[in-house]
Amino acid sequence: MTAARQDVQEKGAHKGRRVPYDPGVILRFNIPIILTCLCLAALMLEPLFTSRAALAFLVFGALLMLHRTKISLVTLNRHWYLLILPVYCLLSIFWSQYPAVTARQGFQLALTLIIAIVIAARVAPRNLFFILFVCNLMVLALCLIFGSRPGTGAWQGIFASKNAFATVIAMVFLFSLALIYEKRVKLTLKIVALGIMAVCPFLLLKAQSAGVIMGLVPPVMMMVLFQLTRSWKPIQRITILTFATWAAIVAGLALAPHFSDMFASVLRYFGKDPTLTGRTELWDIAFAHIRDHPMLGIGYRAYWVIGNPDAEALWLKFGVKSGGGFHFHNLYISNAVEIGIIGVAIQTVILFGTFIAALYKLIIAPTTEKMFFVMFMLFILYRSFGEVQVFFGFSDVSMLVYAICVYSLKKEDTERRPSSRAARRRLRPGPKPATAAPAEPEPVT
Repeated sequence: MTAARQDVQEKGAHKGRRVPYDPGVILRFNIPIILTCLCLAALMLEPLFTSRAALAFLVFGALLMLHRTKISLVTLNRHWYLLILPVYCLLSIFWSQYPAVTARQGFQLALTLIIAIVIAARVAPRNLFFILFVCNLMVLALCLIFGSRPGTGAWQGIFASKNAFATVIAMVFLFSLALIYEKRVKLTLKIVALGIMAVCPFLLLKAQSAGVIMGLVPPVMMMVLFQLTRSWKPIQRITILTFATWAAIVAGLALAPHFSDMFASVLRYFGKDPTLTGRTELWDIAFAHIRDHPMLGIGYRAYWVIGNPDAEALWLKFGVKSGGGFHFHNLYISNAVEIGIIGVAIQTVILFGTFIAALYKLIIAPTTEKMFFVMFMLFILYRSFGEVQVFFGFSDVSMLVYAICVYSLKKEDTERRPSSRAARRRLRPGPKPATAAPAEPEPVT
């Protein structure tokens, strides 16, 4: 028997049942996986290598698209609706107050999201999960070795922002939490994940990012809920999830009078203004701009531009260097200023639609990567009310949102498992139970 024929028979023997996953698959020679690793590694190392990292990302992404170009084109044609947002951002050139900036930023966004769609079509979700896990671990290690770690202030790692450093820690924490969820992950890998999780809370406290810490609460609660109901049927999970959602709403309304005191206590612990005076002032200014340009906005990424008098005044008022990272501390308000209500509606459909689709996939057939996708989307949605983390060029978070959207809308490739216990037993490897041989017919005399 040839080796190829034996591999085919082994695949046929395992078809229809779950087998332990080998993370070493990402180390095998596979061109899409290798190029995806290089793409994501270059993107995450952008704080160290700046424009060279962005150039490397584009080069590896272009090579991925050129490898079997027909598949890339078919994929983009199949998911054309995901290109509505970058096309709309590019069209805002025609009413932007800084057309050159909008053109450059819109083009970068389009390339980033196109590469994300192609990656999701060429790399299996489970492989992408482990690729991202390794890349984020690498970045976290570089932050601890070469990053900024002052004795009294917040740790920033290799980034210029404590929130960016805390987000990497949160991603590693969510990866580790997802690895613990599923049974078919090897015990050794689960022990490593537990060790990593034990370090993350200490690092989050050093980063002093209250928003990231509070943003991890909903994903952890979601994981605990699914862990308690992992043996339930999908309809039972939907029922308990609906009940838990309504219970959370009722509890939230009951505790609403106390939220301000609780939130203020958390902010005081991290040395922040509990009244959020700065953010309310920013939001008032943002709403004034929205009233002036409600539907279309002032142009994609055309507000926080050096030379814009409104932006320069806010940078000066809040003590931020001109051209430094700054925003309106709310994804929907910030984007309403730049791309208007129409743009915000498009991004809201993408964000919440992706979360609902990913949650449905998790309820129907729970796996490690699906659990991570749901926790990640819940983390981003929670943070979207206080930060601006998605929908700009060369952003690994934006890429992952689009990749999750493609995965969640794709039909399952694997066959459904047999419903009967006897049928599943017949698929297990090992000697088959002996069966009585049919009786031979008696000779005719």
